Amino acid sequence: MLFENTTFILPMHLVLGQDLMIILRLVLHLLVFSLIIMLNYWRLQNKKKYVSLLERYLGEMEKKNLALQKSEKKCQDLLNHLSEGFLMVNEKGKVLLSNTRASIILGLPTAKIIHQPLPDWLLSGNKNPMTASGNIRKGLNLTDQLQITHGDQTRWIRVKWTYHPTEQGEPGAALVLTDITELTECEEKIQQLIIESNEKNKQINCLFDISDISGVPNITFDGIFERSLMIIPNGLKFAHDAWVEILFEGKRFVSKNFRETPWNFTAPIKINKKKLGHIRVGYLEEKPKTTRDAFHLNEKLLVKNVAEKLAQVIELMNMENKLRECNEKMLSTASKKRSLKY
Repeated sequence: MLFENTTFILPMHLVLGQDLMIILRLVLHLLVFSLIIMLNYWRLQNKKKYVSLLERYLGEMEKKNLALQKSEKKCQDLLNHLSEGFLMVNEKGKVLLSNTRASIILGLPTAKIIHQPLPDWLLSGNKNPMTASGNIRKGLNLTDQLQITHGDQTRWIRVKWTYHPTEQGEPGAALVLTDITELTECEEKIQQLIIESNEKNKQINCLFDISDISGVPNITFDGIFERSLMIIPNGLKFAHDAWVEILFEGKRFVSKNFRETPWNFTAPIKINKKKLGHIRVGYLEEKPKTTRDAFHLNEKLLVKNVAEKLAQVIELMNMENKLRECNEKMLSTASKKRSLKY
């Protein structure tokens, strides 16, 4: 019980030391707290800066995407207004881009063209754009013509292949498809007109040559028919394969290649409406034809005209012979009268 009311008094320097430690701790806490506040403020500022930069970047990217989409739309609209079909394919021939005209030519909707392999008929031409391994040929540059059938319609398509890398820089090709059906039909019609014109020229020349026979000096009737055998085939479509037979007043003349065949046509030779013979032409072999007869209508008309011309030539020669005989008789009579007079 001796020490119950006793008070312990610490030395002054110990009391001061404890206060200083407390103050130092408070200052240190304040510094740490201030540093944390500054770091948070700096992070917040940087975050705002980064957010601002990101928003600006995203805005620019959105503008670029919109511009790209507009550009792609304009490009697609331009492709869709082309009069030719256009396709872009990758190395394996898978379609990456197509326009409306290509859809019409291929006879398929665009949805069934994009990201699909090329139709087999596009690769069936005389010139193969693919290698043996099924890849687009590098340096590809060729043009081919193909015939396709859609239902009852047959069309001609010209396909131009050009080597063209894809947007990713991988091998690929650009195809330009042109429907040349009308052009081909026009060319065929022009070619047919040229053929018909040449046939008519041959027939006209044949008639002229027959008409000119009478002008050959001292020609006989046999000479007329023998020359006619050589001239008449030149007016026929297949001159190299034609034979000729001429029968006149019981005399028969035939070409060197004469052989009886079922493909023949006969035209009468009439003088003063009296049949005195005929011209018969024929082919050694059967020819492609669209009618029942082996000879075209124009060929038949030619043979008939030649028969008429020959009749005119013969009639003219008969008249010349009679006129010559008459002149000779008159000269002979006049000579006799003069000799009797003297």
